[in-house]
Amino acid sequence: MIIHSNPLFTIYFGGAQDRLSEDDYYTFPPETNLLAEQQFKHLADLLGIETLVFLKQVHKNIGYVVTEDTRIHLAQPFFTDGDYLLTDLPGVGIGIMTADCLPIIIHDTRNNALGAIHAGWRGSVGHIAMKAFERMQQAYGTQGADVRVYFGPSAKPCCYEVGQAVIEYADADPLLADSLVEHNGKTYLNVTRYNMLQLRQVGVPQLAIHGDYNTCTICDDRLCSYRRDGKSPYRQMTVVALR
Repeated sequence: MIIHSNPLFTIYFGGAQDRLSEDDYYTFPPETNLLAEQQFKHLADLLGIETLVFLKQVHKNIGYVVTEDTRIHLAQPFFTDGDYLLTDLPGVGIGIMTADCLPIIIHDTRNNALGAIHAGWRGSVGHIAMKAFERMQQAYGTQGADVRVYFGPSAKPCCYEVGQAVIEYADADPLLADSLVEHNGKTYLNVTRYNMLQLRQVGVPQLAIHGDYNTCTICDDRLCSYRRDGKSPYRQMTVVALR
């Protein structure tokens, strides 16, 4: 577990101790206040949140803005399909769950708004980082020069071998082609670089992108890894909230 604390927001980067699985997704009662659920209760104290929102992640590039009007509907856990969440509401935690995919947090320092993005290879080839940023532009007037980006733990190119399904996308996507690494006749994906290049393309400065928390989930057994652990169902959480 790592806490990134800022006067305006807090990020929780979880680890293997979170151990949430797809089976857990369907054991929650259909209540709108997730903090009644024991598994998430500790996050209320850590982040000072009243509501916690998780989508049912589907490895695409769609997402939602959490507003006063939508927060009740979206707060039913793992019910609404999507892979990114945006909000400018204090006390609302927006979260994603990963076990090799890349968690991305965006903070708009001028408008004090947040984005939480689940970027696996499928979402990444759908340019989810760019689409989430463009949605922040529409919702809050976000500009690249005003954001800070934080990459959480994910599979890294030391271990993230990919097959023909990914390689074929590179023929039409130079950003992806620039993020593939060849080694001993195998192809590896640098998913962090791929999403960094997408964000650079929409105006986010290089110095605004922070990779300090981007540990390899496959190398580090303190983290959940779908690939390392034989398609394990367990996931770690990344949750961010405005103060």
